[in-house]
Amino acid sequence: MEEKPEEGPLEIFKEALFEDNLSLQIEAVNKTENIAKIIGEKSTREELLPFLKDVLIELHEEVLLNLCVQLRQFVPLVGGLEHSTILFDILTTLCRTDEVVIRDAAIDTLVYLGKDLNGEQVKEFIWPVLSDLEGDSWFTSKCSTIALYPTKVN
Repeated sequence: MEEKPEEGPLEIFKEALFEDNLSLQIEAVNKTENIAKIIGEKSTREELLPFLKDVLIELHEEVLLNLCVQLRQFVPLVGGLEHSTILFDILTTLCRTDEVVIRDAAIDTLVYLGKDLNGEQVKEFIWPVLSDLEGDSWFTSKCSTIALYPTKVN
């Protein structure tokens, strides 16, 4: 009998996100920060976050809500602000969701991430989010844009 190679933490995390049991999915997403710490900055940028971005539409609303909260801690986990564009991309996508609670959580996380940015950093990271959302024809994007405007004037 051939031994199955041991799965790494990222593979276990990916499987847990698609468990039938919602509690296990939520438990998994609540460990996203720990997974990022274990796999390191580069793998977080190149594997974990792209995976999450690709599967957002497949995840349960409660999982997405918890993900928004987890992403608040991710700037240092991706190697600093200069590597955090994917965080803003994921949050922009979550700002478009129909579910108000998720959209509000994504906005809160963007505001949280934007509060310590200087003027140049706001232009680099927040303005593209606003521009992207403003350009949408969807009502949800417009709502998110309006909620983010105070961040723009920092």
